[in-house]
Amino acid sequence: MKHYALNDEMSEYLKFIYRYLLQKGASKHDAEDIIQETIYRFLSQEQSNEIRNVNAWFFKVALNQFYDTRRNYDKQRKILLKHEINRWIEEQTPEASTLKSEESQDIHSILNKLKPRHKQFLLLKYTVGLKLTEIAELFQLKVSSTKTILHRARQEFIKEYAHYQKING
Repeated sequence: MKHYALNDEMSEYLKFIYRYLLQKGASKHDAEDIIQETIYRFLSQEQSNEIRNVNAWFFKVALNQFYDTRRNYDKQRKILLKHEINRWIEEQTPEASTLKSEESQDIHSILNKLKPRHKQFLLLKYTVGLKLTEIAELFQLKVSSTKTILHRARQEFIKEYAHYQKING
């Protein structure tokens, strides 16, 4: 079995990978953890003599670890986002925050005439203040689909508002 020591050349290459991970968007803490995990895997690798290109192996393992970390972070972020929205809705309904004046009551009655999905999208965008990407993640849609639904929701709202203005003068 061939044993490698972490010599100066490997150390420099690991520093290069560390900087690369930072450029890819990893936090300093995550990049350090990834490098540590990569070294641990290398040292615990029973078949280290089968590794032909150690630098390529380090890079591949570190990058895969980064992608795994990013994927887990994204999953956690989605769960937290859903939890925060649910908590916010339980504490205070979007409708309650818009019913502060006579005009907001008019808006509320118009929103109730909209399709439920259009109403949800408008409230999440303009009352909760979510970004398009966050709404897309919440409904598991593409951002382009979210834009389309919001556009249609706004058009439906404008149509209903014009009709409301006609009736109520």
